[in-house]
Amino acid sequence: MSLEKMSLVRITGPLESLDRVIDIASRSGEFQAEQAMQYVGAAKGYTPINEVNMYEQPMARLQRLASASNRDLEPTDEIVCAIEDDKLIDYINEIESDLGAMQEKREALRRQMRDNRSAVSKLRHFTGLDIDMHEVFECKYIKTRFGRLPKESYAKLSDYEDNPYIMFSSCSTDAEGYWGVYFAPINEITEVDRVFAGLYFERLIVPGMEGTPEEGIEKLRHEIECDRLDVEALTQDIARFWEENTEKMRGVYTRLYHLSNAFEMRRYACSYGQQFYYVGWTTEKNGDRMVGELNKIDGVDARQDKSGGDVKHSPPSKLRNNPIFRPFEYYVEMFGMPSYGEIDPTPVVAITYILLFGIMFADVGQGIVLSIIGYLMYRIKKMELGRILIPCGIAGALFGLVFGSVFGFEHALDPLYRALGFAEKPIEVLESETIKMILIASVALGAFMVVFSIVMNMISSAKQKHWGALLFSHNGLAGLLFYTGIIYSLVAMLLFGRPFSVVIIAVVIICLLLMFLQEPLGRLIEGRKDWKPESIGDFILSSFFECFEYILSYVSNTMSYLRVGAFILVHAGMMMVVFSLVSEEPSFMNIIVLVLGNALVICLEGLLVGIQVLRLEFYEMFSRYYKGEGRKFEPNLI
Repeated sequence: MSLEKMSLVRITGPLESLDRVIDIASRSGEFQAEQAMQYVGAAKGYTPINEVNMYEQPMARLQRLASASNRDLEPTDEIVCAIEDDKLIDYINEIESDLGAMQEKREALRRQMRDNRSAVSKLRHFTGLDIDMHEVFECKYIKTRFGRLPKESYAKLSDYEDNPYIMFSSCSTDAEGYWGVYFAPINEITEVDRVFAGLYFERLIVPGMEGTPEEGIEKLRHEIECDRLDVEALTQDIARFWEENTEKMRGVYTRLYHLSNAFEMRRYACSYGQQFYYVGWTTEKNGDRMVGELNKIDGVDARQDKSGGDVKHSPPSKLRNNPIFRPFEYYVEMFGMPSYGEIDPTPVVAITYILLFGIMFADVGQGIVLSIIGYLMYRIKKMELGRILIPCGIAGALFGLVFGSVFGFEHALDPLYRALGFAEKPIEVLESETIKMILIASVALGAFMVVFSIVMNMISSAKQKHWGALLFSHNGLAGLLFYTGIIYSLVAMLLFGRPFSVVIIAVVIICLLLMFLQEPLGRLIEGRKDWKPESIGDFILSSFFECFEYILSYVSNTMSYLRVGAFILVHAGMMMVVFSLVSEEPSFMNIIVLVLGNALVICLEGLLVGIQVLRLEFYEMFSRYYKGEGRKFEPNLI
């Protein structure tokens, strides 16, 4: 339940050595750079380093070339680049000259093919015109309009018989109208266009060419076919180029990627004249080795502060857990990282989550299926939730042995119980006495978890030297004695008929008074001079309501664990519903109903149980001992 110990590394040296310093720090894999200007005062003359990243444009040029060929360039883990850094730009220029020229020519041919196909689609409407299109468009005194006239408008042309210029020659027809052409002298075209516009004539701009529309279409189709063959040839040349140069280009891109990231790391540094200042966090076990390597560079001075560094800047937190608990870091990070010096709750979350999930999802068969689903989720989809479901499913199977449920068959394990010396199944979930026992056990579990959470907070407070919270808070020693005193008194009275003990009542009252005075007492014991409340009246009123809230939280937190017992009963009830749909006569349909019913219960109950247990972790437990206000340690990698 601890975090990696961190140390603050401060590095100074000549600016020409900064890139090498960044390279060493980043290659260590455990160095998180900080904005150096936050660690030095502006009065010291330092200024931030803001330079234009010279590697972004070459990377973008390579990416454009790759995208034009429907390929992706991704950096590899290992840099294998046979070209020196000062010749990378020359190589990219050469690639653009060769590959880029082929891509541009192919794109130009594709545009030409699209234009020609569009021309064909237009000309096919006018194949009935036995005229030379070139001569039509060369006319100086006559204007020609190609397009489509709606069928309703075509019928109205007879209304313009008196106008010799309103003539429409139809070439083809479709469901909406007639495709054709009309002509008019240049001095009459404005009036003729107005008339046809009133008839909803849709003009179509057709390409100019030699010969009739049929001859033009034939020529265009021939050009399309030639362009297609040229495009295929260029595509093969481009593919061949990639086969020959992919590894080299990927190596160049990877090198540029790492150089670009390293250059971006320069923005964390600040400079004073020709000197730089660089600062960041690293783990203590990595710090000694990294500092030793940095100090071998001429003019570079690297020092580490193992005490936690500048008190104004809290160290980032790096979780340190064994492989069993590590999957549950996912939930901890979801809530918030622990502050440096705070307890890492991951082991507690792992143990309590697995146990609570197993109790609430108690079924041997369904638990095994859930574990298999979790394994497949992690192996196939790399889902972190899958790793969590594996132990949870196993816990569900183990607790299923206790309750005797196998895919809802409540007596499938009776032979096992008899072999162990039991006369019958030890726990029959849906019996009235068993239900009472389960609910009482759930409340008892809730009381235990509240006490456990308070103890966890006391340990965390002692570790962080928050003595006031340790002794006087509702989650400290005073709260622990108050809560356990109430629980002890209630148990003694309800189960054994004993009256309240005067000593216990006195302890409870004293602890309640200490919680009432926790703010001034906490400040006083921590040596703070501002321990006295500014307003006695405001202090009394606010402390009264706070103590009232504390008492309500004890009750609500304890009773929240009733959901543990409730889900045990819910599981048995849901499977009872499934079996009520099964007929007494054995049949294939019964098997289908049982399979689908179990699948529905696994999905529905698995989701609900997972959410409810997570709620218990976050709201009933974390609220007492964990804040999660830290920041994650994110080392800079290049």
